[in-house]
Amino acid sequence: QMYMWGMGVSGRLGLDDTEGGDPRADTSRPTLVQALQGKPVIRASAGYSHSAAIVSGGELYIWGGASSGKLGLGKLTTQQECYCSVPTRVVIPTCRKVRRVSCGANHTACIGSGGELYVWGCGDGGRLGLGKHNMVTQHSPVLVEDMQHETFGNVSCGYFQTIALTAVKDQVSGDGGAKMKALSGGTVYVAGPANVLGMFCPVFTDYPSLRAQPGQTAIVCRQVSAGFG
Repeated sequence: QMYMWGMGVSGRLGLDDTEGGDPRADTSRPTLVQALQGKPVIRASAGYSHSAAIVSGGELYIWGGASSGKLGLGKLTTQQECYCSVPTRVVIPTCRKVRRVSCGANHTACIGSGGELYVWGCGDGGRLGLGKHNMVTQHSPVLVEDMQHETFGNVSCGYFQTIALTAVKDQVSGDGGAKMKALSGGTVYVAGPANVLGMFCPVFTDYPSLRAQPGQTAIVCRQVSAGFG
């Protein structure tokens, strides 16, 4: 079961049946998210004004402020701020199950069961990694086609940037008693503006300083986290 508390502006807590009947009310104590009862939550993420959860079976639910298309529920309105206070399933036709999700300030990203990466929401500064000619708002999940050659294991959305991490795997080389086990993967890719990342990355780019140097093995990262700036 999932519990949420704090500021309820824009329905970010998903508590549609609050004590006062106001889905935007603040809550000072952990409160059960009734809309997800009966759906075991295995992962969750909270952004600036929206939240998301993955339930058993790989279904993705999202709620909160809908500005900049960050809910991925389609183009709702451009005339006024709207919100979704009830956890609502995000349907991605090309993705059967979702393994990871991350909510940023104005964008969201998730990883499918095959390790594929999807992004949506505000595209300013190249944070969605869809190219310098496609830095626009995406109201529905978009597959990052340029990165289909990679298998991702984790993703983190910050205020202006996105960091994606390839899956870490055990790799065995050699035969018989000469077999050796080594880690592979764990490559860090980033997308976003230069003032945050140190270089302008309108497409997902790996950091040069983390690449394998001559005579050295590549750095294998296990976790990533994107902050405010």
